[in-house]
Order: sequence, then structure tokens, then C-alpha cells
Amino acid sequence: MRVLIFNSLYYPNIVGGAERSVQILAEGLVRRNITSVVVSTSDKEYVDYVNGVKVYYIKTPNLYWMKETKEQPKWKKPFWHLIDAYNVLTKRKIKKILKAEKPDIIHTNNLAGFSVIVWKIAKELNLPVMHTIRDYYLLCPSSTMFKNGKNCEEQCGLCKLYSFTKKLFSNRYVDGVISKRRVFCLF
Repeated sequence: MRVLIFNSLYYPNIVGGAERSVQILAEGLVRRNITSVVVSTSDKEYVDYVNGVKVYYIKTPNLYWMKETKEQPKWKKPFWHLIDAYNVLTKRKIKKILKAEKPDIIHTNNLAGFSVIVWKIAKELNLPVMHTIRDYYLLCPSSTMFKNGKNCEEQCGLCKLYSFTKKLFSNRYVDGVISKRRVFCLF
């Protein structure tokens, strides 16, 4: 079996638990003789091997690399998120990797930087998609559902606007969902 895993960041670009969890998963699959390939965003393009896992680091076309968000002026961020909602500029790179690797399944995690176009491309190539929900990226541009010092009880109008494509695509192109408590298989 061949699993291709998408996550916004991967070793050595570690920010939080998602990167560590995805690395543990990818390396665990390799230990079980399951080919594991990771695709991650980066500030430059290259391919490397990390503990037996082939990793594609790709520079996704947007105003800046997501790991550089804190250094960016506030006026750029809404435009970055608008592009990230459905980044057609990444399509050729992602499709090229999927065709080269020929995975049996796509496992998406954090998609910031790639956008949900990954799901559509996978379906165009008849590849099943399993998505792990790790944060609120699909509902909120900041991925936190936290504003003005408190948790959001529901999506605001801006979040609904930014997440429209994500909602539409998750209903059409995702075959199964893994959340903190449950696995939902739709295929």
C-alpha cells in the first residue's frame, strides 16, 4: 500500500502537535512496510528523506509562506486567505506529485498553504481521500475560532465567506473523516 500524506508543515518546520503527529504516523507506516510519502509547504522546492519517509517540500504560490505569517503586515493576511481558499496556482505541482507517486490513498491533514484543491485533484485522479480534522481551518481563516479574547460560538459572516469552498469541497471530494473522537468513512 502507498499512502500520500498532505500536511502544511513537516519536519524540520515544526510549529505544533500536528507536525509531530503526522511525522509519527508517516514513520509508523514505514515501519509497517507501508510506503508513506509526505507533501508539505516550504519556502523552497526540494525532495528529501526523513527517517525513511519521502518528503516533497513545495513552495505554494501565495503572497508569503504560511510559516512567515507573523512577520507579515495585517493588510496581506485577508488576501493570503482568499488565495488559500482555493489556490488554483498549486494544481499543477500537486497533480504532478500525485501522478508520479501513484498512491492508493490520500490522507490530508492541515491544508493551509495547499488549499482544498488537493481534494478535487485527488478525485480527478480517482484517488480516495481521508481527512483528519486537526483544527478549525475548514471553518475559520485563523484556524482557531477565537476572536476578541473569546471562543467563537458560531461562524461569523467573514468565516462563512472564507470557508464556502472548503464546505462545498468537503461534501463532494472527501471519502472519510477522522476527528478527535470518531472515524467517519463515507466510501
